[in-house]
Amino acid sequence: MANASHGSKVRIPTPIINLNYEVLEKLGMKLNYRMPLKDFRTLAGKMKFTYEVVKNLERQPNPTAALLVRWSQSQAKLGEEKNVTELIEMLNQMGRDDAVDLMTAHEFTGQLNF
Repeated sequence: MANASHGSKVRIPTPIINLNYEVLEKLGMKLNYRMPLKDFRTLAGKMKFTYEVVKNLERQPNPTAALLVRWSQSQAKLGEEKNVTELIEMLNQMGRDDAVDLMTAHEFTGQLNF
């Protein structure tokens, strides 16, 4: 703990699985509607999901929420914890500033002091 004397702070990215229903609903309102190269289908492609998975997600009441849960759970099996920061990067690549603005408020859950 050599950093203890410097009083450093490290922000903790919010895991996707920790997002609440209200946030997932709001994000879904932005991404569920068909918008070429800017909807949940494009996001699913960036997450490396197949066409078949996307077609199944389309049948869900909130495809965006279902996508995020699936992405988080599939990566957890591999020992990775996907977080909001990674999601924001993909949304930026898609040019979805509205979704980025929404998710930025939920990017970090807290901070550690060293």
